[in-house]
Formats: sequence, C-alpha cells, structure tokens
Amino acid sequence: MKHLLLDTNGLIIKKRNNCFFVISKKAKRMISPLKVQSIIITADILMSSSAFKLAISHQIPVYYTDKTGNIFAKIYSKFFVAEAELRQKQVLWSLSGKARQWIIDIIKIKMDNQLSLLRSKKIEVKEFDYNKFFNNIVINDPDFFKMIRILEAKQSKKYWKNYRSLLPPDIIMQSRSQRPAQDNVNTCLNYFYGFLYSLMEQALWSNGLSPYIAVMHNYQYNKPVLSFDLIEAFRVIV
Repeated sequence: MKHLLLDTNGLIIKKRNNCFFVISKKAKRMISPLKVQSIIITADILMSSSAFKLAISHQIPVYYTDKTGNIFAKIYSKFFVAEAELRQKQVLWSLSGKARQWIIDIIKIKMDNQLSLLRSKKIEVKEFDYNKFFNNIVINDPDFFKMIRILEAKQSKKYWKNYRSLLPPDIIMQSRSQRPAQDNVNTCLNYFYGFLYSLMEQALWSNGLSPYIAVMHNYQYNKPVLSFDLIEAFRVIV
C-alpha cells in the first residue's frame, strides 16, 4: 500500500500498537505506517490527534481532497519541507566537484583499509602510491569516473589476491565473484555485504538523504545507488 484512501463517510482512524487503526461499520483494520506514503481524505471521517501525530512522525502527509481529487488542504511535518529542500541540494551537490572529491576520499579510505587489514595479518604488500595517481586527475575531466574505476579495479585485484592467502588451505577462493558466487567464501562475503548495504541505506534515510541519488554509481530503478558509493569505505569490516 502506498496511499491510504479514506473515502467512506463515518470512518474512524485511530492509533493502536503504533499502527493506524481504521474502523468502519463493516470491518476493522490495522495498517503499519511503514506501508503508507500518504493519507488521502475525501469523505467525512474522524481522525484522532494520535493518528495525526503518527503520520507526522513518519513523514506521511495527510491530504484533504474533494470528490474530483483536487487538494484543498494538507498536513505534514516541518521535516517534510526541510527534506525536500535537502534533496534539492543533494542533487546539485552530486553534480559538483565537491562530490567528485568525496569519491576520491572514499576510495582512498577503502584502499587504506585494505592495506591495513593485510598488514595486520603480517602480509607484506607493496604500497600503492595512489596520491600520485589522484594528483594527476582533473576533477572536471569527462573520463573522471572511468579513471577511478580503472584504479579501483587494479587495486581490488591485488587485494583479493593477497586476501586469499589469509584463508586456511582447505578453503578455496579462486577470485572475487558476486552474482552468482562461485564458492563458499564469496557466498559469505555477498551475504554480509547485503547487511552492510542495508545499514548504509538506513543511515542515509535517517539523515534525510535520498539513497537513490548517487555520485559515481549510475541511476538504477529502485536501487539505493548512493549506498553503493558509501559502502566502499566500510567493506573491509566484512
């Protein structure tokens, strides 16, 4: 359910067990606010103040419309307005040089974490001077993201080659594989990365950011692509 339509005269909507409790002459229904994007009222109903507060706390706007669907009143939280402004700023930021610099910082953190992990396990790794590489990158270069991906691919190949040496002899990992995973190690990595993606998405939502507006990863329908950017700095945790 995306929109809760209340179009029957005499309906009563209350709050019960942190859900919307809708009462009609024929039935009673509990609806989780997590399943509702908006509430549309077209009839004469009774809505309790606690139900309004529940909607506001979940940033669910309440619209009053006439029978033809024209909105003549709406109720929403202040955060809803602030969030819209923040999203607009997020779009502009994602296209700026500052966002590209943020990607550089994320990739640097990722590489530093990889090197630190390997060295903590007494694995000698030749340090990669990525600063020299990044110093030669022009932020506004049309091939900026292509160059970043090439660098990331080279470093990842070195990392996973050394990572395999950490595994016990009876556990085999030929290479890093995602969909589908080719062995048990990759299956575990993919499984726990899935949890990490969820944490990234929750963190973005809780700070009013849209996970669907990314910098390096291209737009994908219904995919939290900004989480894909952000997760790079935290992958080593898995």
